[in-house]
Amino acid sequence: MAAGQQPAEKRASRRRPPGSRVDRTVMIWALIGLVAAKMTTYVVAWWRHRESQAPCWTVSAGICSDPPTR
Repeated sequence: MAAGQQPAEKRASRRRPPGSRVDRTVMIWALIGLVAAKMTTYVVAWWRHRESQAPCWTVSAGICSDPPTR
């Protein structure tokens, strides 16, 4: 056995189970799906709130002013 190498029994015991890559992939995609769903919900709520407000050309101290005239 060369210096720095471990016996075959120890190397084999540290191997991951055969399905662990599939489990990790499913978990990553599930997390990506949850984040995408949360972001979509936030954007839709923001958009609906934005469209429900009265149009405002400029906001000064919280008061809407009339649109500029030419």
